[in-house]
Amino acid sequence: MRKLNLLPKEILISQQNKRLILVCVFIGGVLVVLLIFAVVATDNSILFLENEILKAQDDIAKIKSKLQGKNDDLIILRDFEKRRFFYNERLKNKTNYYTVLANIIDLVPEEINIFYVGIEESNKIKITGFTPSHIHVALLMNEFKTIEGIADVSLGYTRLMDSKSAEIHNYDFEIIIELAKERQQ
Repeated sequence: MRKLNLLPKEILISQQNKRLILVCVFIGGVLVVLLIFAVVATDNSILFLENEILKAQDDIAKIKSKLQGKNDDLIILRDFEKRRFFYNERLKNKTNYYTVLANIIDLVPEEINIFYVGIEESNKIKITGFTPSHIHVALLMNEFKTIEGIADVSLGYTRLMDSKSAEIHNYDFEIIIELAKERQQ
């Protein structure tokens, strides 16, 4: 047997349209709920990832600060080692300039006038002055050789200075004293 439908076709079409609208509204509602859920989940995951990135940046900053502190310690250690090396090298090659200069000045006779005594390099002393004769310069150079801590004494130059009086012959001179490499204080 067949089922017989005695309802008019228009009512059947309107009922079918109502069911179709109801199904579309239900599917639309489900899609809207799924869309809202997706948006909320995406927003929460973005916030979660942002928080994780901030934590990672904080951790990186802490690690960098610790490494910077260690780098500062390494720089200070290297600087200390350089200073210690420099100090040890200077101890090997030390000079008590005061003692050497005091001995030099004590040996200068009255006939010689010195107008410059200076340390030109770490191991050279330069003396300039004037004297009435070359003999005084030669004697002074011989006396400088007797001072402890002096390796060599050499003459830079001597020259006759112009003088108004013919009786006084003044010579301008320069003496270079080289100090010994291993000097004691």
